[in-house]
Amino acid sequence: MPKTWEYWWLFLSSAAIPFKHVQLAKWGNQGMKILLVDDEANLLDMTKIFLEKENERFNIDSTTSAKKALDFLSENDYDVVVSDYAMPEMDGLELLEELRKETDIPFILFTGRGREEVAMQALNLGADRYLQKGHDVRVAYGMLADAIIQEAEHYKSENKRRRAEQRYKLIAKHMPNGIVHILDQNLRFVFSAGEMLDKIGLSNEELIGKTVSEVLPEDTAKMVESYYQRALKGEPVTFEGDYAGKHFLLNVIPLEENAGEMEGILVLAVDITERRSMEEERERLIGELRTINKTIVAASRTKGVNKICQMIAETVHQLNKDSIVATTLYNRETERVTLRALVGPGEIRNRILKLFGDRITQISLDPNEMGEASHLYTTGKLERIPGGIYTLMAGKASQTLCNTAERIMGIDSAYAIGFALGDKPYGGITILPLKGQEVRHKSAIETLTSHISEILQRRQTEKELRQSEAIHRAIFENTGTATAFLEEDMTISLVNSKCEELSGYSKEEIEGKMKWTKFTREEDLERMKRYHKLRRKNPELVPNRYEFQFVTKSGEIRLIDLFISMIPGTKKSIVSLVDITEYKDAQKEIENLNSLLMAIRNINQVIVQEPDFKIMLQKICEFLVETRGYLGCSIAFFEEDDNHIRPLVSTGKLRKSKEWAITPEGEGTAPDCVMRTLSTSEMQVIENTMACTDCSYIFGEGQWHRNIVIPMISNEKPVGLLRVVVSRQVRLKEQEKNILQEVAGDILFAREKHEAELRLRQSERRARSIMEASLDGIALLDREGRVLDCNTRYAARFDKKSDEIIGKTPWKLHPDVSAKRKEALE
Repeated sequence: MPKTWEYWWLFLSSAAIPFKHVQLAKWGNQGMKILLVDDEANLLDMTKIFLEKENERFNIDSTTSAKKALDFLSENDYDVVVSDYAMPEMDGLELLEELRKETDIPFILFTGRGREEVAMQALNLGADRYLQKGHDVRVAYGMLADAIIQEAEHYKSENKRRRAEQRYKLIAKHMPNGIVHILDQNLRFVFSAGEMLDKIGLSNEELIGKTVSEVLPEDTAKMVESYYQRALKGEPVTFEGDYAGKHFLLNVIPLEENAGEMEGILVLAVDITERRSMEEERERLIGELRTINKTIVAASRTKGVNKICQMIAETVHQLNKDSIVATTLYNRETERVTLRALVGPGEIRNRILKLFGDRITQISLDPNEMGEASHLYTTGKLERIPGGIYTLMAGKASQTLCNTAERIMGIDSAYAIGFALGDKPYGGITILPLKGQEVRHKSAIETLTSHISEILQRRQTEKELRQSEAIHRAIFENTGTATAFLEEDMTISLVNSKCEELSGYSKEEIEGKMKWTKFTREEDLERMKRYHKLRRKNPELVPNRYEFQFVTKSGEIRLIDLFISMIPGTKKSIVSLVDITEYKDAQKEIENLNSLLMAIRNINQVIVQEPDFKIMLQKICEFLVETRGYLGCSIAFFEEDDNHIRPLVSTGKLRKSKEWAITPEGEGTAPDCVMRTLSTSEMQVIENTMACTDCSYIFGEGQWHRNIVIPMISNEKPVGLLRVVVSRQVRLKEQEKNILQEVAGDILFAREKHEAELRLRQSERRARSIMEASLDGIALLDREGRVLDCNTRYAARFDKKSDEIIGKTPWKLHPDVSAKRKEALE
């Protein structure tokens, strides 16, 4: 399972937040900015006083004119507007209508006139609340204070939710076969995206607002909700579940506010249907191998052939519980094949015994007179027997009796696999499945039968032992896995063709010449040597299954799932090797995708939250090193002061980098990889840093590393570089390159935003300096003649300060301004 991560992603649901959960501290030192509009000055002042007492964090501006309110709104940012309805010049509804042309800021109509048509019109125009002043002032203002907080929080939440949706859509875009869900505290879907949504017949629009129980079947919903509830308590959860014929791996991450309160959950769901099928098939094969090994070991320790026959019948019946299983074996003394074991459902077994009586144990067949069944018993395969029981009985029972037996037992087919001795039947296993049932685990039964055949024959004669060795070799070669016999001195005495394929060596190179230590990576060697010694003292002291790293002839490392058992009565062991490298790689791929998502999330978050540009760049470098496992990271940008690109921040191995600076045209000194990136304006991947001038310091412990340089292009020119160092042990995939390019794009966007804000501040400072330095009175007027800004000399002409005349017209400040001058100004 993917490891648990730390998540710092901020999430707010679209629902209004109850007052008891509001934390006004999050509004910062400015508090919550509110604009009050009421033409009655006394009532306006009283409202302001009551609200400020109700909550000390309220920062309130007030005006008696709706038109002046529009001026306030054009000059300031407010969190909520509270307006009366009946006002001269422009009433509250007209103010609302003008306001909605520009913004969706929360608007509360607070009036003493409680007409229903006014309320309906206000809500239709986009008012967020309609409140009556009422006779109980304290109740009315308390309700108003609650409404202000709730609407401001809701407005702020909606803005953050929209920004968050964009980030989560980016996550979904880079998560193949995945879905991203956001759910609120009530487990209602707030956002969904991902390519798997359409494939399972769902959409974001269909899910929004619905709860888990409204989308999933009842039993599934209860199970899923139990995991989601754990996540709401702050516990990251990973589990698997089925939906619409697909099997998903779900990672559920708590989403917290700054104060630690759970705001909802993030669900990352990946379709692992195909991988699960592969795992189930692998587990089935492992289960079969385990059954085969267990039965073979038990049979090899059992002396009586009848007990072995009973054991094999019970094992095959365990694999096919809805079948009757019989075991027959050649009797060397009578030279005939006789029944040795009969296993099946109790009621059906009793019917057989009742039908045939003691005769069933006395039936014996001459291997030379078994007719068509004789050939089928010698193929080494589990064969369907034409004619069913009658063919198997080889004329020892009538057709009528055999048909009656099949009808009583409820069977319509028969299968058999023989213990062959040369080209003659030596007994075997017969499987009679009930109607409608199929024989399962055929390959396991075939493999098991071959092994048991060897054991049985070895128990009877030395000649049979020599025959069984040939059979064992055939089984050994066709188990489907790499199998080998190990001697006490660690020499490999026998291998099959799968071992040749796995190791890259031939049998002639291995058998009797090589020790298994040759194929074991150093970090696993001492542990496996200890197991080898202890197993020969007491097999119970060490595991019979574990994983290790296998070294092939070419030096390739393969991850192996090993099964090992001692051969009874000897110091030898038999080992089966299952290559699980691809399976482990698939697991690592999922972990890698989750790591990529976390890196994108952290980088976007620091870009949004960190005001200091250089600190933001340093944090991005650190996030890439921490979340992606890079060995180093640096970010370089163009500096206008001297027209050079040079590193601004670096971490890891790139801290050792020599100082360099180069113009976008390539003039200056810089590492080869940087020069190449600037000349091509394309990403450069340096596989061997030892071959790159000035990059030899990246050389690691006995190996070189990979150097990746990504250009940041603006106006078709490189203005910056993102540079990372990746271990050669890490496979560099295309999606990793794409992510790095997107990160570089995000960094460039942050740089351009930072520079634009800096230029704006500089422009404002220059304009102010020019105005204040002028000997003339200077004012900037809007189209209505209102003062937008002015210098000190201009304000002094009216015997006022600059901030006292901003928003006012000169002719109102100076009554003797002529009508002609007013007309000219207009």
